[in-house]
Amino acid sequence: GGFAPAWWGHAGTKQLRVVALAVDWAHVLAVTAWVGGLAALIWLAVRHRDVALAQPVLRFSRLAGWALAAVLATGVANTLFGMDDPAQLTDTTWGRLVLAKLAVLAALAWLGQRQRERVVPRLSSGADPQAARRAFRSIALAEVGLMIVGLGLATTMASGIPADAEASARIQSIAVAFGDGQINATVDPAAAGSNYLHLYVLDDVGMQRDDVTDPAVTFESAGTTVDSDLLGAGPGHWIAPAVILPTPGTWRVRVTATVAGQPTSASGAITVR
Repeated sequence: GGFAPAWWGHAGTKQLRVVALAVDWAHVLAVTAWVGGLAALIWLAVRHRDVALAQPVLRFSRLAGWALAAVLATGVANTLFGMDDPAQLTDTTWGRLVLAKLAVLAALAWLGQRQRERVVPRLSSGADPQAARRAFRSIALAEVGLMIVGLGLATTMASGIPADAEASARIQSIAVAFGDGQINATVDPAAAGSNYLHLYVLDDVGMQRDDVTDPAVTFESAGTTVDSDLLGAGPGHWIAPAVILPTPGTWRVRVTATVAGQPTSASGAITVR
């Protein structure tokens, strides 16, 4: 049915399922009212040339304003359901599709305002009605074209991976034994270039240790060695905000530290895109 995308799309996978589905339904209803109303007006303008368009266009303009507000509000809500970091708007494919949809929406808003300010007064005045109808049709058809683009972007988003899942999937991590506990190291986005490193040193029950000194992390691949400038971020937790891995491929990660007075080391491998 008309609400099927809300059931099989991303809204059905979220923890706040009822809220997400309600937002999705409201989004679909607003888009349907907007697209359907515009299509009806174009059909009226083309098939019934003797019918005055001023009042129908003015009424639809008010409806379109409310539909625009609803589409924007529900679109923002859907975006928040699909990402957990503003940087994902530019760092992920799904986020860039959101920005493209926003650009389409802004263009539609501009065309709608132009229709209301320039075309509706001409339709109401009755002066040169044929020219006024042609102006209406031109802008309305441009709106339809943009709506088709927007629906295509929405379809691509519905069948794609949300930004939060895409960002999570590209993170590489290692978890290996380290003394009587273990280390967890994550590299984000695990791509050639600058990466963000998190290093956690845990005890035998998974708690972050406070008896670790002199931690060091090095990356090695094909004769290239990259050292990390670690910064303390809390007990048993260090970060390196800018680890430059110059080439894609398999990198061996070596971690050394002194744990409870004992030199300790471990290593693992990550794949860099």
